Amino acid sequence: MPVPDMLRVLLIEDDPGDAFLVERMLTRGADGAFEVTHVAWLEEAIRRLRQDPFDAALLDLALPDTNGLETVSNLHKAMPGLPIVVLTGSEQEDLAVQVVKRGAQDCLLKGQVEGSVLRRALRYAMERKELTEQLVRQNEKLRELDRLKSEFISVVSHEMRTPITAMQVALTMLEEGPRDVQDPENKESMAMLRRNTDRLMKMTTDVLDVSRVESGGLQLQVQDVDILTLFRGVIDLTHPLARSKNDKLLISSEHQTLFVQCDPERITQALLNLVNNAITHNSGGIEITLGARVDRDGICVWVHDTGHGIPEEEQDRVFQPFYQVRSRKADVMCGSGLGLSITRGVIEAHGKELWLVSKPGKGCTFFFNLDPQVQRPMEVVRTCDWELTQMRAKGELYRFCARLSIAGRIGSQDHHAIREIVHDLIANWSNKLIVDLQDCTLIDSQGIGLLVEARARAMERGGKVVLLNPVASVRQALDLIGILDVIPTFVNLSAAFRALESSSSSRKEGTS
Repeated sequence: MPVPDMLRVLLIEDDPGDAFLVERMLTRGADGAFEVTHVAWLEEAIRRLRQDPFDAALLDLALPDTNGLETVSNLHKAMPGLPIVVLTGSEQEDLAVQVVKRGAQDCLLKGQVEGSVLRRALRYAMERKELTEQLVRQNEKLRELDRLKSEFISVVSHEMRTPITAMQVALTMLEEGPRDVQDPENKESMAMLRRNTDRLMKMTTDVLDVSRVESGGLQLQVQDVDILTLFRGVIDLTHPLARSKNDKLLISSEHQTLFVQCDPERITQALLNLVNNAITHNSGGIEITLGARVDRDGICVWVHDTGHGIPEEEQDRVFQPFYQVRSRKADVMCGSGLGLSITRGVIEAHGKELWLVSKPGKGCTFFFNLDPQVQRPMEVVRTCDWELTQMRAKGELYRFCARLSIAGRIGSQDHHAIREIVHDLIANWSNKLIVDLQDCTLIDSQGIGLLVEARARAMERGGKVVLLNPVASVRQALDLIGILDVIPTFVNLSAAFRALESSSSSRKEGTS
């Protein structure tokens, strides 16, 4: 913090002659302006300091209501953030050391200090005070980091020990001797290995995500997404766990579709954390509702449960890494305590805030907002249809891009024909092409090679190729080859439009 040009100094001195001289030295210097206020009693000084802001204090040790080193201690205790310079007539050898230990920044001897030295001492006192406070804050952060490190080691070692022990048991059973693949004990051992391998993988992923959140390295691929579709996906994934505890999973919205701008994978991760927490940390038989509505801040999304709720004194702490609210059912810790910290990081990476409303015994609701979909015109300028052996293709030309929709199988029988179609669209329609694979049921290696070739041809012409919503089997094939890492994929046409409309040669390929 820079020292201000005008310093407000409180002079605490009971001798009127000394006070007059000090005030003249401060106010008549050429190296900065000082505004001096004089009081004679420490009690009065503390009262003035609590009423008005002062930059520093000049303190005499011998006052009518206090004397000696206790004068420094009392003032520092009352105003710990105030820079203090002691001005005394005592020539005690170790006095300067003693007053600094009591909270002062400097000690000067009356009658032996000039105005320039006094003014410089006050400015240095302010700078030293600020540096000291910075060191204190840094030390507090280091202590907190050390505490979190110890807690992290304790939590992770404990959480990893359990699945590793279970895996050791399963491996021992498998090593005892050859068994039939269908042997019940063998199948159970394999299932145990799978469950605990998945558990370790999730824990490792959570730790990495927390690291990305804290370092600001959480990357998003923002698209226009139907939030209700994400809700249904989350319910599909959490239904087995909810059913095992007799919980009900519901969706609440007045809309059939409700498009938002978000990273679908990260928002799904956030919703999964919230739903899993509601299931895990409550007794069975509750209702968990995923809801969305339009409000003045965009699209409000919430996850509500009818469980135990979170005590008010713990609500600010539940978002801290590794912090856990004890389960009301068994009074034990559940999970690693990273889910809510990751969820908050995901929402904040979207530029939004995650908050909760809860009362013990009346459930808990987590809220966050997302930006709505940006509507864009989709007027078709030109169309063309092709009927091939195993597939149908349709071309559509828009103002700034073309779209090729493929239905059926992209196989060797139609490979040559579809290549000619793609090349014609890029050369004569637009160098920005959307390949719509939503109705494509299969793609072979030649078809994948065609996508790579189309991307290269479009780039040669300063354009771009993006993919639109491939079905799961096609997406898996593309992912295995690494196509999804180099060709952007979107879940709806509006998102693809926006990416192509805003793309340019200066932008990194794949940014949306």
